Amino acid sequence: MIPAKIASDPVTCPAPDHLYVEVFAACDMACPMCVTLPYWEGQRRMLSRADLRERVFRPAAARGIRRLLISGGEPSLRKDIFDVLEDAKTLGFEIWFATNLLRYTDEKLHRLLSVLDGKGHVVAVSFDSSVPGAMDVIRAGLVFETVNANCHRLHALRRETGSRASTCATMIVQAENRNSVAGTIDHVLDGIGFDRMQVHLRHDYKSVTPDNAASQVRADYCEEHERDLIRAGMLVHARAARDKRILVRRRMQDWVQFVRDPQNLTLPCEATRFLFVNAEGVMRSCMFGLPYADLRRISMDEALSSDAYEGVKRFASGCNICNLSCH
Repeated sequence: MIPAKIASDPVTCPAPDHLYVEVFAACDMACPMCVTLPYWEGQRRMLSRADLRERVFRPAAARGIRRLLISGGEPSLRKDIFDVLEDAKTLGFEIWFATNLLRYTDEKLHRLLSVLDGKGHVVAVSFDSSVPGAMDVIRAGLVFETVNANCHRLHALRRETGSRASTCATMIVQAENRNSVAGTIDHVLDGIGFDRMQVHLRHDYKSVTPDNAASQVRADYCEEHERDLIRAGMLVHARAARDKRILVRRRMQDWVQFVRDPQNLTLPCEATRFLFVNAEGVMRSCMFGLPYADLRRISMDEALSSDAYEGVKRFASGCNICNLSCH
């Protein structure tokens, strides 16, 4: 847990308005940039549907939080995932459902579009390259053909059913796909028909703490491919300026700084806008950070009034090395 001594004085931050919940502690891919790779190390005890509803969703909704990001591992591998989504929808959340879209039948796609049929709900699919070999390397398996076919089928079914679920593809730029960014944007938006595409750089951070945040350095891939990555950033930002379907989570200045020296990013951290909860019910300071509360043992209200949470806010106010340091 984050030590309470970090929070000797209160820190004023905007109230959290996003809830980020990992609902499943395993995945059928092994992407190197995934922040939940430790799930491969053994069995984890996941919160039940009832615990998610009563200990996570309901208290967050009572605090006025309406944006919910559902992640994993791969959330679709959870057997009761659609029941979990129904619970969240009933409580009034606008749901961003992050999935790799690998193991989906037509029946499962139909159910997903039905549950997320409504304004504000998004099916967000990881799609890192239109080059099959690059996608397969990044995703650690022969997945391109299946994911690509499922993406086309998702949009065909959306047209057939009239579902109002929105779609967004997420591309994480890294060594393997650094030269296929333009082609992937074209493929995703115009070839498949996604409504939006989000593009950001790969992070290699693990367990960022108050003690090591200031010593984090750029990833090896950034050093090796600096020129190509900056060129890719220029392309993305130029296209985003012309096409509002393309979402870039940082300014070009910070894209360059992340590649060259992440300690000099200019925008403040936004982690305090989120409440991060893993599949076991443990609250973390951010996707890459340390735990500070266990919702199996205390309530969310108790966690957010604790000295440990004051420490989280203090930590976040001085940390700006990743993609949460953005608009």
